[in-house]
Amino acid sequence: MHKQGQVVAWDAAKGFGFIRSAQSLEDVFFHIRDWEGLNPPTQHAAVEFEEIHVGGKGPRAMGVRPVEGPVVPKTSREALQRERADIRQRKSQAAQEQQPAAPATAVARSRYAQERAARREKWQLGVAAGLVGLWLVLLLAGIWMRRMPWVVLPGLALLNIGTFFVYWKDKTAAEAEAVRIREDVLHALALLGGWPAAWLAQQVLRHKTVKRSFQAMFWLTVLVNLVALAVWVLWPVFNPEPPPPPPEAWQ
Repeated sequence: MHKQGQVVAWDAAKGFGFIRSAQSLEDVFFHIRDWEGLNPPTQHAAVEFEEIHVGGKGPRAMGVRPVEGPVVPKTSREALQRERADIRQRKSQAAQEQQPAAPATAVARSRYAQERAARREKWQLGVAAGLVGLWLVLLLAGIWMRRMPWVVLPGLALLNIGTFFVYWKDKTAAEAEAVRIREDVLHALALLGGWPAAWLAQQVLRHKTVKRSFQAMFWLTVLVNLVALAVWVLWPVFNPEPPPPPPEAWQ
């Protein structure tokens, strides 16, 4: 809205001031970049302007020009705005160049930390893959040795699918700050044989990978599950049944 008023405050050092207008309920803020006069603004100067409202910050004046006095031509104003933008850009670049570069030792330390984390993640992946392979071998050996029925395989597959879903549900609840799934439930699923899907969910969803106490208990459940499975499957190998007694001779 086009209005007229009078400059009631001007801070030349900071480059802003306020205009009081009978058409506005409060003083209107304006900046030096919105000033279109050839000479700097002065207090009590009569001006005309366009009032706008930006968010909840109060009224602001745009295109402020003196009622009496020379005005910067439009082409000159555009050139001045470009020059000011170039000055701000040069100042920003100079400030960035003056920032001290990171010491070589800090850069090397950061690179070493990244390489160490990558090696640790690769090692964990290899260990997990080896444990999953051992788990599958024990299951197949148990079925072949008739230590467990074949329906154990589809049952464990369903258990692992459910375990992955439970981890996803807990991850979603954590992001929504909703009711979480108890950690002992997650550990119980891993202990029963759902730990391969639990480990996969941790890596894919990036869930429960930082909390050390949870990781320690998780790998303990993996160890207990593998040891129990190995003992059950290999028990006849180390404790064979005694041969049956020979038949008694005819008397």
